[in-house]
Amino acid sequence: MNPIQDFPSHDRKREEHLSKDGKWRSFPRVPHLLQYVSNGNYYGRIKLNGKLIRESLETTVWTTAKLKLADFLKGRMEGRNQTTPPFFREAVELFKRGLESDTSIKPQSKKYRLWCLQRIERSWPELWKLRLDGITVGLHGLGGKAEQGNRQSRNTHSSTAIEGNSLTLEQVRAL
Repeated sequence: MNPIQDFPSHDRKREEHLSKDGKWRSFPRVPHLLQYVSNGNYYGRIKLNGKLIRESLETTVWTTAKLKLADFLKGRMEGRNQTTPPFFREAVELFKRGLESDTSIKPQSKKYRLWCLQRIERSWPELWKLRLDGITVGLHGLGGKAEQGNRQSRNTHSSTAIEGNSLTLEQVRAL
């Protein structure tokens, strides 16, 4: 009886985490880390937007690979889900489509909200050319006596149009 055969060997444990073709070793305690068996190089692996990305960490040392893996993941996750924010006019079109399809709002209320949008467009035409992330609270306060009269009207109509459909500026930006 050989006592070495009675206990599972360390090599057998490693073999359990090899890929089907035997070329890649994974590490269950360190997700996203792979090792190419033939040369010992470590790789970072991540799936972004349905695409599998595998990149060399340029090391054969375990501790260095774990450190470089953190940098690899951080760099890849930063660029994830970055899209350009839509223009305000696109958000308005989305608002209008939602307004048309909402059966819980009376027709007169729908007309009023559309009228508010027309008033905003007349008093602040530059707004339609801006992206949502470019709109700030103090942006429309351009000054001048002509603007002073329109400012109160604009604030009332913009809040009515947006709040009337239960949308906040953050929700519109999220579109």
